[in-house]
Amino acid sequence: ADNTVTLFPRTNVGPQGIDASPDGTVWFTQTTAGNIASINNAGVVTESKVVRGSQPFGIVVADDGNPWYAMSSADKIGTLLVN
Repeated sequence: ADNTVTLFPRTNVGPQGIDASPDGTVWFTQTTAGNIASINNAGVVTESKVVRGSQPFGIVVADDGNPWYAMSSADKIGTLLVN
């Protein structure tokens, strides 16, 4: 088995939670940085800022490919419309 490790484009982002979309894109939260991020099949990491100070934690990708995540410090849930 190939044990590939993908390094984040920056440090101290606090990755938490992970889920894959139907197209193979892997989504995860960056709790410390306040982002959600994705890695596509080409290995490109994309970060998306969410509510400032919200500490996003936990993520699930819906059948339509849009990620939903909890914002633990904001008492909210959010989604990123990508499809």
